[in-house]
Amino acid sequence: MRQPFAGASVCPFVPMENNPPPLPSPSIPELSPNHGKSVYHTAGNVALICLVAGTVFSWLVTAQTNKVGGVARLIGVAVPVVLWLGAIVAGAIALSGIGKHGRAGLLWKGLAGVLVPIALTLLAIPAFLKVREVALHKRREAIVAEISKGAPAMVDAVTRLENAVAGPGDAITINMTVLVDKSAVDMKRWDKTVVPEIRRNVLQSPMERVIREGTTVIYAYKDKNGADVAKIVFDPKDEK
Repeated sequence: MRQPFAGASVCPFVPMENNPPPLPSPSIPELSPNHGKSVYHTAGNVALICLVAGTVFSWLVTAQTNKVGGVARLIGVAVPVVLWLGAIVAGAIALSGIGKHGRAGLLWKGLAGVLVPIALTLLAIPAFLKVREVALHKRREAIVAEISKGAPAMVDAVTRLENAVAGPGDAITINMTVLVDKSAVDMKRWDKTVVPEIRRNVLQSPMERVIREGTTVIYAYKDKNGADVAKIVFDPKDEK
């Protein structure tokens, strides 16, 4: 007997598998283990730390300006400036990484690290100059008090130290008396030999540092009657 569906499979339908064929997996880029932790991101964080630390330090120093000594005040101004310079460098490094890592976490930190310290440094310059002026003023007062404490005193056989006073302006004036009449002073010899010797002695004394720091020192000589004899001026601009 002829078989039904001769030459064909007993079952004309090919059974399908129960599970559908797998879909192709999407291409997912692998994240680098250092994503978000590059040297540029680290620099951005360093910029913020330097910026905040410098600003806080500057605020604390400003609040204590009248309570600390001159050297401490100068250090207190210098430290924030150094921290802000560090913030600028770190901020610039952070900005240079934008092309490779994008703006996220780099742009605002980099800009803050560069621009804010520049503005704060410009604002700090007047404060630095003020601190230096206050320190020099206190130093001048201390020198005047120290010199006057031992006055009057004979410097040599015919010269007496009377006192020291602050002024005029930012100068220190040291008043001396020559115990002779002005007419007895040989001014040619005075200018030729006495003045050079006085200048040499002063510039080899602790007073030299005071002059170098920016204080004008005036030695004012009068005769025994109070008449002006001569003035020897040590100007910082001329002694450098």
